[in-house]
Amino acid sequence: MSALQKVVGFLGRLFLGAVFLITAVCQLLGWPDVQQVFLTAFNRWVGLYHNETVDWIAIVVPEWLVLIVLSGIILKLLGSLMLIFGWRTRLGATFLLIVLVVNTIGMHDFWHMVGDQGVLQSVMFLKNVAIMGGLLVVLACGKGSCHKAKEE
Repeated sequence: MSALQKVVGFLGRLFLGAVFLITAVCQLLGWPDVQQVFLTAFNRWVGLYHNETVDWIAIVVPEWLVLIVLSGIILKLLGSLMLIFGWRTRLGATFLLIVLVVNTIGMHDFWHMVGDQGVLQSVMFLKNVAIMGGLLVVLACGKGSCHKAKEE
């Protein structure tokens, strides 16, 4: 792998990881607001579906709110640092994918919204899907390059 490929690979991992690292730090600093945002999104989902399982989940999740939210933040911190520093990048990308899939479906449910809010959430959803694509490339390739490109 050439020096340029190493630099570009590092920058790609840095840019992907920085999104999650900054978000995790901001969530820790704004802890009460983060819990409220999660609870609001959760209640929006619970309000859409009524059955015995959802009713049970609606009772259990608020009791475990701190653990659930903190687990997501820890996965973001670990995954982003692993990705940035190139240590066990596939595992780090997996951590970030888990958080991102849950967050994308739970927080950016544009299909339940109308007007400008629906448009905004669809854009946020698609941005997250693009980030998932980048993380899948890291998952496939790891820290290094996926293949040896022929010199032209």
